[in-house]
Amino acid sequence: MESAVMVNIAVVDDNENCADLIKQNIINYLNSERIEKNVEVFGSSKQLLFALGGNKSYQIYFLDIELPDMDGLTLAEKLVKQSVESYIIFITSHFEVVLDAFKVRAFRFIPKEMLEEKIPEALEAIQKELSLQAEEYYIINTELRFEKILYRDIIYIFRDGKNAVFVTKTGSRHERKSLRQVYAKLSPRDFVFIEKGYIINIFHVVGLMGNVLEMEGRISLKVSQSRLKEVKEKIHTFWRYYK
Repeated sequence: MESAVMVNIAVVDDNENCADLIKQNIINYLNSERIEKNVEVFGSSKQLLFALGGNKSYQIYFLDIELPDMDGLTLAEKLVKQSVESYIIFITSHFEVVLDAFKVRAFRFIPKEMLEEKIPEALEAIQKELSLQAEEYYIINTELRFEKILYRDIIYIFRDGKNAVFVTKTGSRHERKSLRQVYAKLSPRDFVFIEKGYIINIFHVVGLMGNVLEMEGRISLKVSQSRLKEVKEKIHTFWRYYK
């Protein structure tokens, strides 16, 4: 898929040979897709954080789990707080960390011995998700206005009297409809009720701790006990399939 948009990618690995191999596999795939890219390698977590402090930003991170100064999971937590829309891919031989990585919304886990096969798969999956999110939207259509809201821009929706309030990246939108009516127009792949008065966009979930959802923008929302199992399953399915 040809693209004029520059993709910025950071690779963090203290093993120079492994880092170079990761970078080369990334470049090979993006070249084949004619995607403009900037791939930078960092030998430690501190080096990356220093670069980010200097106003650099990256859409995709390839992180080694075992880093000398700060492990990959701790680094990922810091990255997610800065930008929930970034994609985190762990390079690891230790799959016991998979459950711990749930809270940082890890996109993929790639075994070190399968870089050539799995890196293109991960990058292709990111393209797929971005394409889906860019194309889908919710329409508010009343006598006074017609407005399209991209799915990707909706963080969550809540009930306020007889209105549904859409909380987005650029502010709030109101529509005089019940949440049930709104949900019927949304993709069940992307959205889920967390209790009768709230619908969340799974794309913007940072993590789930107990029954508390952490959303983009440091927003915390409680999941009702009766819906907790369904919410966990939908988040897991979304991350597994689209990540």
